[in-house]
Amino acid sequence: MVILYLCFFDLIINAQDGPNKIELVKDTLNIPKRIQKINFTYDLDFPVYQNPDTSITNFYNYNPLEKELGNYTWLSNIGQYQLPLTLKQNSSLNFNWGFNNLSAYEFRKGNIKHFYTAVPYTEAQYNWGLFDQSTFNILHSQNIKENLNITADYRVIGSDGIYSRQKASVQNLAVGTWYKSLNKRYQNWFSVINNKYKLEQNGGIDDDDIWQYSSLVKGLLNPNLPNARNDENNRKISFRQSYSGGHQYERIVIDTVKIAIPDTTIADSTNLVPIDSLMEIQNPFNRGAANNKFIDSTRIDTVIKKELIPFWSIVHEIAHERRRYSFIDNNANLSRYPATYIDSTKTNDSLRQRIWENEFAFLLNGRNPLKKDSTDYGYRFKAAFTHQFIDLQTKNYINDSTKYVLDNNLQNAFLSFNLFNLPSQKLQYNFGAKLGLFGYQSGSISLDANAAYAFPFGKLNAYLKSTNRTVDYLFMELNTNHHNWRNDFKKYNHSLIGAKYIHPKNKFSIEANQQLLNNWAYLDTIQIARQHDKAISVQQLKIQTNLKWRKITIDQNIILQNSNSNIVAIPSFIYNGSAYYDSRVFKNALDFQIGILVSYRSNYFSPSFSNSIAQYYVQQTDKQSFYPTIDFFINAKINTVRFFVKSQNLNQDIFLLSAFEGYFSSPNYPMFDRTIHAGLSWQFYD
Repeated sequence: MVILYLCFFDLIINAQDGPNKIELVKDTLNIPKRIQKINFTYDLDFPVYQNPDTSITNFYNYNPLEKELGNYTWLSNIGQYQLPLTLKQNSSLNFNWGFNNLSAYEFRKGNIKHFYTAVPYTEAQYNWGLFDQSTFNILHSQNIKENLNITADYRVIGSDGIYSRQKASVQNLAVGTWYKSLNKRYQNWFSVINNKYKLEQNGGIDDDDIWQYSSLVKGLLNPNLPNARNDENNRKISFRQSYSGGHQYERIVIDTVKIAIPDTTIADSTNLVPIDSLMEIQNPFNRGAANNKFIDSTRIDTVIKKELIPFWSIVHEIAHERRRYSFIDNNANLSRYPATYIDSTKTNDSLRQRIWENEFAFLLNGRNPLKKDSTDYGYRFKAAFTHQFIDLQTKNYINDSTKYVLDNNLQNAFLSFNLFNLPSQKLQYNFGAKLGLFGYQSGSISLDANAAYAFPFGKLNAYLKSTNRTVDYLFMELNTNHHNWRNDFKKYNHSLIGAKYIHPKNKFSIEANQQLLNNWAYLDTIQIARQHDKAISVQQLKIQTNLKWRKITIDQNIILQNSNSNIVAIPSFIYNGSAYYDSRVFKNALDFQIGILVSYRSNYFSPSFSNSIAQYYVQQTDKQSFYPTIDFFINAKINTVRFFVKSQNLNQDIFLLSAFEGYFSSPNYPMFDRTIHAGLSWQFYD
C-alpha cells in the first residue's frame, strides 16, 4: 500500500512539472445566485415560493415530532406513536377513520415540496444516534425540460431503542411531476406518496427500579407484550390539472454566467489559443496550452419567455388513497387487553381503507376576470366541491385463515370556500367555510374567520373558529379482537376564539385563546368509546420571545393551558428554550452555533396507550412526573455542508438526585436515557 501511494505521489509530481501540467481552476459556481433559481411551494392553489433552507438555526431538530416545539412527545423511541401535548382543532370535513397517531411523520398533501427550478438541486442528510438510531433523507429536483419538473423525496427513520420490543422503522416516499404548457395556461401535477411503518410493541415496562439500571441492563427487562407489532401503510396517487385565463406577455430574461477562458494576451502569436475555441476548455491538459493561464469572463444569455398573469383558474384533482392498519400478537397476554371477542390465543387484526376522491375548484387571483386589467387587488378566492367514495374492510384472522370479514361503503361530499388577501396588506383577512352536503359529513359545518392589522407598534390578530362535524369513524364502529362497538354518536362541536400580538421586529409574541368542546368523543379508562355529555373548556396562553445581544441569542417558547376535564389530559405548563452563541471563524468560512436547550412540562395524568388499536385512553391513577431536561448542541456550516452534534438529557442522574433519574411519556413508557446524536447535510446546486 505504501509503495502504491509513493508511485501515485510521484506521478502527480511529474504531471505537475511536465508538459501536461495540471493547474487548478477557480470554481465559478455562484451558489447564492443558484439558490435564488431554486423555488418550491407547499400550496398549489396560490403558490408562495421559497428557496431551500441553508441556515443552521434549529438544524439539530431532525425528529419530525420536534419541529413544532411543545406540541408532541412520543412512546419512548423515535418513530413510535405521537402523543399530543396541546389541543388542536380539526376543521376538515374529509372522511377520517381515526388512526392519526403517526400523522406527524407522514409525507402528505400540504407538507411535501413542489419544486419548479431552473437548476438541479439535491440535498442529502444523515443523522446518527446511540442505540442504532438513524435517519436518512435524500431529495432531488430537476427540470428535465424547461416546462417539466420531477422531484423525488425519500426518508428513512429507524431505531432499535433501549428497551426490548420497541424497534421502529419508518419509510416515507414522495415522487411528483409539475408540467406547464409553453403559454403557461395549462398545468398538471402527478404525485405518488407512500408512508410505511413497522413498529414493534412492548406494552410498556413494569419495573419499579427501572432507573437504577444501566442502559444495557434495561434492554434485558421483560416487556409486557413480547410478541406484538403494528404495521401501517398508506399510499396516495393523485393527478391534478388546471387551466388559467388572464393576461399574457413576453418577458426578457438576461442571465450572466461566469466562465474561464484562455489568456491570449502573450506576445508570441504562434502560441495563441483562439477565444472561440472554448471546447478546448473541456480537456484539462489542453486548457491554456499557450501559457497555462486563464482569465475570468462573463457570458450574457438572453431568453424571451412567455408569462401569464392568471385572473382565474379551473382545477380538477382526482386521487386514490389506500390505508392499512394491522396489529399482530402471536402470544396474546390477555391481562394486557381490555376484552377478547374472537381469539384468546393470538390476535391478527387487519383494517383497510380505500378512498376515491374528486375535487372541482374555481380560483380567483385578485383580478377582475371580466376586464383586461392586470391590477392585483390583493385578494384570493377558492370555491370547491369535493366528493369521496370510501371502502372500509376489517379482517380478523384465526390460525392464518380469515374468520371474520366486515365490509362497509360510504360516501362523503362537501363544499368549501376560502377568501383571503396577501400578507403585504396592512389589514389582512382570511375567511373560510365548509358545508357537508351528503354522506358521512352530511350537515356538518366549519367556519373560520381571521383578521390582522399592522400598527406601528406591532401586529394584532383576532380569530374565531367553529366546527360542528361527525366524529371520527373509529368511535362510531370498530370490530377487532379486543375492541368491539357500534355507536350512534351526535356531531361534536369545537369552537375557538383568540387573539395574538406580534412585536414589529418579531422579538416577542403572545397569544391567548378559549376553546369549548361539546359532545367530545374519547376512550374511557377501560378503552371503550364514549361521548361526553358536558361542555369541556380549555384555555391556552402562548408566549414566544427572541432576544439577541451581540452574538448571543435566547429563544423561549412557553405554553400555559388549563382543562376543566380529565378527558382532555394536557400538561398545564410547557417550556422550550435555547441559548446559543453564534459566530463565524476562519475568514468567515465556518459558521457555527454552540448552546444549550432546556425543556420542561408540568406533571399530569398523561393518557395510557392501547397497543391493539394505537389509540390513547383516559387514566387517572398514574401521574407522570417530569424535570427540566438540558441538551447541549453544536451546529456548524462550511459552504454547502451543515452538521451538528447534540447531547440529549445531559442532566440525567446529576448529583445522583432521584428527581433527575428519568421520566415517562405515558404510563410504563420510559423515555430515552442520556444519549448523543450527530448529523450531516450536504446540498448540491448542479
